[in-house]
Amino acid sequence: MKNESKFDQLDAAIIDAIKGCYNTSTLIFCYHDIASECEYLANPNSRGSTDRVLNRRLQALRKAGKITYKKCHRRWVLVEAK
Repeated sequence: MKNESKFDQLDAAIIDAIKGCYNTSTLIFCYHDIASECEYLANPNSRGSTDRVLNRRLQALRKAGKITYKKCHRRWVLVEAK
């Protein structure tokens, strides 16, 4: 049985957003329930931390090799499986 992270649902939603051409940080944040999931995961004592939760998850997915950022297009894209 796979040990699930508290971020699995958010990560899956982010990948779905990028698949659906919601590929900038702002568009991803507005996609379905991503904003509310970020708010749920954010530290309640921090101000304005929901966007930081999204940014940390984008960077974690990038480091895991699932997405990459295309600077020339200013967009997040899925990494194609080889």
